Amino acid sequence: MRSGWVVAAALAALLVLSYSGRWRAGRDSALYREVGHELAIGDGFTFRGEREQLIHAGYPLWLAAIERTTGEDDPRAPALALLTMTVLAAVSLLVVHRLVRARHGPAIALAAVALVGIDPVFLRFSSELRPDLPFLLAAMTTLLGAERLRAGPREPRAFALIGAGLAAGWLLHPACWFVAAALAIELGRERRTGALIAIAAIAIAMIAVDPRGGAWFDGDYGRAVASQLGHDPLAHLARRADLLLEQGLPGAICDGPWPPLLGVVYAVLLIAGATQLERGWTIYVAITLGATMLVGVNPRYYLAILPLLVVGWLLAARAAAARVRPGPRRVAAWCLALAPLVAAEAIGSTRIIAEQRGWSAAPDPALAPYVASAPALARATTADDVILASEPRVLSYLARRRVWGLIEIPHAGDAITPAELRRFGFTFVVLPDEASGDRGLRDVVRDAGLALRRVDAVAGLVLYRITSDAAR
Repeated sequence: MRSGWVVAAALAALLVLSYSGRWRAGRDSALYREVGHELAIGDGFTFRGEREQLIHAGYPLWLAAIERTTGEDDPRAPALALLTMTVLAAVSLLVVHRLVRARHGPAIALAAVALVGIDPVFLRFSSELRPDLPFLLAAMTTLLGAERLRAGPREPRAFALIGAGLAAGWLLHPACWFVAAALAIELGRERRTGALIAIAAIAIAMIAVDPRGGAWFDGDYGRAVASQLGHDPLAHLARRADLLLEQGLPGAICDGPWPPLLGVVYAVLLIAGATQLERGWTIYVAITLGATMLVGVNPRYYLAILPLLVVGWLLAARAAAARVRPGPRRVAAWCLALAPLVAAEAIGSTRIIAEQRGWSAAPDPALAPYVASAPALARATTADDVILASEPRVLSYLARRRVWGLIEIPHAGDAITPAELRRFGFTFVVLPDEASGDRGLRDVVRDAGLALRRVDAVAGLVLYRITSDAAR
């Protein structure tokens, strides 16, 4: 009991240290925050004046509810919204503890919570305004309900947990279907007909509300996957497998670039540990890994299975230590087996806390000039202007202007043509200054024949008004 309180106090201290009250500027985070703001002021589920078709509605609704209740936060210091993420992180650890304790007992549960709590990806997303951490909570709640269902008599409470977890996951993230699929497969294998029918009814109700698989999710991922697999599916999957092993899975325990061989070693250990899990959890891990090999590999995609990966490592370490004679040698073997995981997480967590406390550089220095230039952009333009820039989401949110990137402009071929760019009707463009060496967007604008007049310059970025179309 005493060790439990020590772990809880240590994890609480880590969460406090990682809380800064400052926004970790990010492209996806800016999108969620802007859509949440539009909902709060009554403009609907929109971004740049158009209906948003990519993200799920749950997290913007959460942000909108906070803004409607307490007023709009400082865009650069959304202290209250970030505080709610810290609270959700603590609740997630509690749910993970109950889930693992129900299956593996208090010792493994305490170790699992400690390893999840010091994980740098977990700490990072407890300080980011995006739905990855809330979805982790939804997924673990669903699995806790399934564990209660397996235990026997408390089925109403189990179904409440499963239903709440799946519904919240569906509102938050397309990966909710990974949890539902794993749960359905496991219940089918156990011949729990009544439970399987109830889960199927929940899924059918979710599909009936939106047959595309989630609220406001437009199938872009599906079309991208079909396009990639249509050209050379084996090469596509081989590239994704390499990325999964070298950066994706190891990035879930220490976010950042990994030496390829070392990353593969950690990934293999994590996968081997996952085979030690009970069947339903292993199925969920396998579905998640398989699906991301199709749609894209990113360490944040594995946050929702991080507790299971950690438990798998713990079980494998316990099995390895069990081969050693009981006593100090077994304890040493247990510690040795856990050392690689603890070391990687400690290194990553130290970096995250240093970023959050301002002791090191910003997590994404490429965004810093755009964050700094947003006020100048807002002053020099109006809501009717259409602006071209390299970081459209961040500038759209901070400047409250309609900012577009090249990739978002409709075009027929692989690259946008000058004529297609001119037809979009831009009135301003934000370009890196000549000293930056970044010529990409500047060259595209030059090739389009747009005449420019310099308006302002901030943090290495220059704002130009498009005065005429020299090609006309």
